[in-house]
Formats: sequence, structure tokens, C-alpha cells
Amino acid sequence: VIWTVIKRVATVSSHQLKLLTDAVHDGFEMNARPLQKVNGRDISFFCPDDHHERYYAAADQ
Repeated sequence: VIWTVIKRVATVSSHQLKLLTDAVHDGFEMNARPLQKVNGRDISFFCPDDHHERYYAAADQ
């Protein structure tokens, strides 16, 4: 799984959000699974400005 996190906030109008939602609507209300425990898996973070990847040890909560 690859998650893309955008640091700069962009705003959209209600109309723009509806247009986007309508364009990508796939007929499913909820298509993501619930949050899971890390279970010892590695979590990495890549920052293009740093030109390297960082690894974080996450504690299960």
C-alpha cells in the first residue's frame, strides 16, 4: 500500500468536491478496511526534499 501525504493544504469549493466525487464514484460508500495494528511491520516515509527514505518503528496502539 502506498499512501501519499500532501503537506500543503489545498481548498476546494463544495461544487468542485461534488464534481470530483461524481467523477470517481464507484458505487461503494465505504471501500476501505478499518485501521489495523502495525504488528511489527515497517513503516517508511519518503521525502523528495531529503532525497532519502526514513523508516519509523510504530508502536501498536
